Amino acid sequence: MERHRPAGGDTPQERMDAALALGDAQVALYCALHGVTEQEARAAIRKARARGRAPSRCAEP
Repeated sequence: MERHRPAGGDTPQERMDAALALGDAQVALYCALHGVTEQEARAAIRKARARGRAPSRCAEP
């Protein structure tokens, strides 16, 4: 019986490295498409992810 292998590698570090590399590739694609620097791309992606998120109810007084 063949065991299921997680995408990106066997160890947690290998999987983390694969995820980070994928994120870097997405930032590079965003830069190319929008003609912005890496720093501007990361800021824009961060803003887009934050938009529409509801504040945590546990943070309310």
